[in-house]
Amino acid sequence: SAQERPPVRRRLAWHGAGSYALTSLSLNAWGGNQLSRRRGSLVATLKTYDADIVCVQESVGLAHLLGEALPTHTRILSAAKPPPARSKPAAAKPPAGAAPKLRLRETDSTVLFRTSAFALLGEGEAPLGSGRTLAWARLAPHAVGPGDPPTLLVGSLHLLHPDEPVEYESGRSPRVGQTRALLRVVRELGGGRAEPVLLMGDFNDPHLPRWHLRAAGYV
Repeated sequence: SAQERPPVRRRLAWHGAGSYALTSLSLNAWGGNQLSRRRGSLVATLKTYDADIVCVQESVGLAHLLGEALPTHTRILSAAKPPPARSKPAAAKPPAGAAPKLRLRETDSTVLFRTSAFALLGEGEAPLGSGRTLAWARLAPHAVGPGDPPTLLVGSLHLLHPDEPVEYESGRSPRVGQTRALLRVVRELGGGRAEPVLLMGDFNDPHLPRWHLRAAGYV
């Protein structure tokens, strides 16, 4: 259980002279499915591990839960947006200077990071095919030593489940193409930077994505 196996703080190795310690956790939270039965366990698990970087898949509908479980963390791709414009009579308009009503943005995959440990330099989503995306964040550690990498690229992803008609009909795994797209996206995001890359998610495949990632130099 989460209480029996707290996370081990590991050093993030890279090809430069330095490294730094962090903890990370990846979790497919299964969205709102049977959430009333699982909410307490999800919150307890996230609080118990309290990892520095958390990647969550199937996170739609869980914005408030994630905020409750990890109040010391920032969730990427969560910028509040005004609701869609609707035709209303003039009298219904808010007074000048009033803040619009806002809603949280939610994505299937997201990244949360400890705000006291990292600064957010960039964030976004990139398509991987078959409707799947990579949610990514570029983070800068607040405390780094001589030779430590100044930035870290983190990605959360959820590849297509094998129980899909496209795979039955073609006999081919779409996760291969999605993994190749992932590698292209990471190269483009890197832009030649010498920085560690941390990719976590639900790959829905124990072999093919891992083989392609290792062949590209990821371990």
